[in-house]
Amino acid sequence: MSVLVLWAAPMLALLLSARVSANEVAAVRAQGAIVLDGALDEATWRDAPALDEFYEIFPGDHSNPEVRTTVRFAWDAENLYVAMEADDPVPGSIRQPFVRRDWVRAGQDYMQVYIDGLGTRRGSQVFRLNARGNLTDGLTDEATGTEDDTPDFPFDAATKITERGWQAEIRIPFSSLRFRNDSDAPWAIMAYRGRFRNQNTQIASGPITRDANCWMCFATTVTGIHTPSRQSSLLVTPEIAATGMPVHGNPGLDAKWIPSAGWVIDATINPDFSELEADAPQLSGNLRTVASLPEKREFFLESLDLLQTPMPYVYTRSVADPQLGIRATQRGDRTDATAWLVRDNGGSVVFLPGPFGAGTREMAQTDIALLRTRWNFSRLGVALDVSDRAGTDYSNRVYGVDAAWLPTGSDNVLAQWLGSETHDPLVGIADTATGGAWRVEWNHGSARLPWLLRHERIDRGFRADNGYMPEADVEENYAKIGPRFFVIGLFNELQPFLEVQDQRVATTGATIERWAAPGIYFQAARNAFGTVSWHYDDSVRATEDSPLRSTNFLRFDASVNPTARWSKVRVFGDIGHLMDFDSGEVASGYAIGAELRVRPHDRIELLTTLTRESARMGEAATLLYYLSTASSWRLEWLHHADTQRSLDQSLSLVFSHRPSWRQSLFVGASTVRRGEHAECRLFLKWSRTFDKT
Repeated sequence: MSVLVLWAAPMLALLLSARVSANEVAAVRAQGAIVLDGALDEATWRDAPALDEFYEIFPGDHSNPEVRTTVRFAWDAENLYVAMEADDPVPGSIRQPFVRRDWVRAGQDYMQVYIDGLGTRRGSQVFRLNARGNLTDGLTDEATGTEDDTPDFPFDAATKITERGWQAEIRIPFSSLRFRNDSDAPWAIMAYRGRFRNQNTQIASGPITRDANCWMCFATTVTGIHTPSRQSSLLVTPEIAATGMPVHGNPGLDAKWIPSAGWVIDATINPDFSELEADAPQLSGNLRTVASLPEKREFFLESLDLLQTPMPYVYTRSVADPQLGIRATQRGDRTDATAWLVRDNGGSVVFLPGPFGAGTREMAQTDIALLRTRWNFSRLGVALDVSDRAGTDYSNRVYGVDAAWLPTGSDNVLAQWLGSETHDPLVGIADTATGGAWRVEWNHGSARLPWLLRHERIDRGFRADNGYMPEADVEENYAKIGPRFFVIGLFNELQPFLEVQDQRVATTGATIERWAAPGIYFQAARNAFGTVSWHYDDSVRATEDSPLRSTNFLRFDASVNPTARWSKVRVFGDIGHLMDFDSGEVASGYAIGAELRVRPHDRIELLTTLTRESARMGEAATLLYYLSTASSWRLEWLHHADTQRSLDQSLSLVFSHRPSWRQSLFVGASTVRRGEHAECRLFLKWSRTFDKT
């Protein structure tokens, strides 16, 4: 009954609103070749209509910006071009450090475009560059409100500092973009600019409001782009990865065929998973579950937004050593779908979920199948979810549906139901075990009083071996509410809030965690933001057999970009009476951490992360980068010490060279020490993309 009341109140209060109207601009056909140099001196750019109506959306509220921004669009038979001009009264103050791929972020001057070639305004591809010409790209999903910079799309860009500010040219092959089969259909594009001085000023081509829960609904309609709807493209990327001591070679191949607009066929043979691009160091701690890791392999990155669901029943890193795979993806204005078949050679570790954490099970060779199809109806999207993993005397199948509803420009409702069937005698499931899981979430993004409601239940017998769902036999209710106040003294925004969570064992009703925590969120100059909350008299149980304990602690997480040299300082942690999930005891202590980014030179970046738990565990990670336009050196040191005073350390040195999206080279060496045991290895990875249109 309580859950029904929880959801009935906002449903009765809902008022429908119309989709936001957007401005419009035309793209032109390129008059001859466009030289990518940032000069914008071609006749094409002189004749192209200008998109010059921009709004400051932070710290202002869709107000007139202090500086002028202009964007133009052009195209030829193979590419979409974007010209961007960012006027600045003091060009010498432009922040333009060298950064790694996908690290163009706050604290720099940058421009970007969110491109929705399908014109649905439900998501976009993001192409971003800073004033130095370094690149970042990714995908956004309006339903989940997420932006993922994991995918790397083939595109090129160039920038130039001028007397009036800086300007940029972007060239994006049509083979990198997803668009309708109708070659003359309008596109939805949002142009965006970040200008970091004392304030982290954000400027957009759409009047995005503070209470908006959508982004692309404010996008500009771009007409006149004539796409090659029937022209196919083929990209083939052979690679060689060599690792170990002595070194062992490991050839692989990725292929991407775009037979027509809206369709992509991917194939992979033995893709590298040594990740010489390197995962960021994962610092563990006093947690119930392990952290998830980002995907890097090209085969799994196509239309990654299609795999974003309320419950992550698909986690591609659960495929540890794929031998081969085939995949088909279709994107359209009414339907989106992706399906794949993959053979995993073994070595994958899947969760054995439970209410108080997860065990693990290492898999032998398995065959994996996945299908997700989504039907789009204006503000409503409904999807079919299917996942299957099978091997010798083993199988796990997951099936279900999910939906995303945007009833207003400020409301976002997500729902998903999944069922599973598992046969796994190795862990005692000789007969087929079944279970269900569901989640409903309502997010109201008001500028005055935003709130979030969530209900989730996962049955005891549920398993998603292709996903990242380490909990089972749990039921959870969560709510958060708090008013927002803007421009108060030194603060751009203050939001006092209250969070409430009740998590129980689904079968017995025993409390796992129950708490109510008041707190405050803040934003200020120099991109300073953070939260502080007080957890008073939280009820927490470490294991099924342990008693319910009371914890009291202060939780904080705050960061700031102080100067160009000290580009980021972050502190986070808990201080007070804390639960030790290993022992089940509560004691006074702390679990704190700090992150520091220092730039002694535009080409040098030093990143240090430290964590410490009172008399229990200490970890540190330090990365030193030397960066140029196409190459970089990375020196990484990771240190871990636990209560038994055992010591783990690793040291690696990696050189990377990426002169363009077509070619990359990684060479390096590492040494790992665990206690008294030490291991050294060398590694190399080379790849080259050949494209034919």
